[in-house]
Amino acid sequence: MDKLELYELIAGGEDSFVEFKRDVSQRSDFAGEMIAFANSYGGRILVGVDDDGTVVGVPDPKRTEEAVLNIAHDNVNPALRVTLDRVEDSGRIVLVTQIPMRTGHPYENNSGQCYIRAGSTKRLATPQKRARLLQAAGLVHFDETPVPGTSIEDFDLATFEAFLQKILGAGVEATGLPLQQLLLNRRLMVPDLNQVPRLSVAGLLVFGKTPQAYMPQARISAVRWAGEVTGETIYDRQELSGRLPDLIDQAKVFLERNTQQGATIQGFTRTDQPQYPIEALREAVVNAVAHRDYSLETSQIRLFVLGMANLS
Repeated sequence: MDKLELYELIAGGEDSFVEFKRDVSQRSDFAGEMIAFANSYGGRILVGVDDDGTVVGVPDPKRTEEAVLNIAHDNVNPALRVTLDRVEDSGRIVLVTQIPMRTGHPYENNSGQCYIRAGSTKRLATPQKRARLLQAAGLVHFDETPVPGTSIEDFDLATFEAFLQKILGAGVEATGLPLQQLLLNRRLMVPDLNQVPRLSVAGLLVFGKTPQAYMPQARISAVRWAGEVTGETIYDRQELSGRLPDLIDQAKVFLERNTQQGATIQGFTRTDQPQYPIEALREAVVNAVAHRDYSLETSQIRLFVLGMANLS
C-alpha cells in the first residue's frame, strides 16, 4: 500500500472494513477488533492513526509488528494469520494490518467471546449469530439440531409412511427397525444434550404434526395489498401453517386467488390464461421455503401481492 491509498482509506473513515488504532497497548481490545473483522468480511486496522483520522505514527514499527503478530497468535483462537504493511509519511509510520475473512471455525478470544463487525464497531455475536457462523462453516447443520420439547408423539407417521412408499415402495415395517431407531438413523430425530431423542428441525418441518407449535417462524404471512406499495388497505390476508409441502400448496392457492385470470376464446373454446405463469410463482415459493434460514426465530416468510384491483 502506498501513501495515496492510505489517505484514501483514512478519508473514508472507520466503517465495516476499516478501523483506526493509535497503538496496540490494549491487547484484548485489539484482539477483539481482529476477531470481529475475521468473523465478518475481513478488513484493515490502521495502527498509528487516531480515531479522528490524524496520523500519529507508531514509535517503534518493528516492536509494534511483533506485538500485532503475538496478539493474533496468543489472544485469538484459533490463531489468526494477518499480513502487515508499513506506510511512511513525513517520517511517521502507519502499520496496516490486513485481516482475512474467516473460512472455517469462528474466531474467539481467550475468554470464549466471539465478535462480529457491525458498521464501524465490534459487537459480541448473539448465540443465534454464532450458530449461523458455525453453520456457514459447515461445522453445524441446523436442520439436524434437536427441537426442544418435541418427541416421537409429534411425528406424523402417516405422512412418513407415504414418503417411504414413494421412494422405497415399502413402509416402516419393511425396514425391520423400530420407528424411533429408523428416525434416529435418518437424522429425523437426534439426541439433545441430555441424550433425550427429539425431532430434528428437518424432521419437524417435513413430518411434524404441528411444526409451528415449536417453530412459529416456519410459516408464511400472505397479504394482498390494495396499491403498488404496502399500506393500510388489505384485501386478503392469511397465515399459512403446516409442514413445508403444505405451505407450498397453500401459497399456490393464495396466489391463484389473488392474481387475475384472463381468457382467450377461439370458436366455442375458452382457454384460461393466468396473469403470471403459475409454475414461476410456485418456483419462487419453493425457493423461499427451501432456502430460508429457519434459525431466525423472529422472522417468517412474507408473501405480498401488490398493485391489484379488488377482485371480489
